[in-house]
Amino acid sequence: MANIPIFHAPPEYYELWKSSIEDPEGFWGAMAEKSISDIYWFKKWDRVFEREFPYFKWFVGGKTNAGYSCIDYKLSRYKDKVAYIQESPELGISQAITYGELSKIVMIYTAALRSLGVEKGDRVLLYMT
Repeated sequence: MANIPIFHAPPEYYELWKSSIEDPEGFWGAMAEKSISDIYWFKKWDRVFEREFPYFKWFVGGKTNAGYSCIDYKLSRYKDKVAYIQESPELGISQAITYGELSKIVMIYTAALRSLGVEKGDRVLLYMT
């Protein structure tokens, strides 16, 4: 299971699917191990998942942070690499945003939200039109 590559050619798809069905905990555990360079775990999971119908818990006991994994964790390695491409045909914009630039944008928005009284643990909804 540990030698499964992250990206797969179509001929491998059936075998991967079959493995995910026959041994879901082993399969998804191996996939998570493979993604360690992209997802930072403050604490590694104790169990890949728990089935308590109708609920399922994934990576039980693990602690991660999507924002940290997506930006901060990658910043030292990918500062000048493209994080995403912003395109807007309506505005005529096509712009590549690097991880370094994205980090600065996030800091600006973080400061703006804090100035409005938003604190750690608060929920924020963004509505984009």
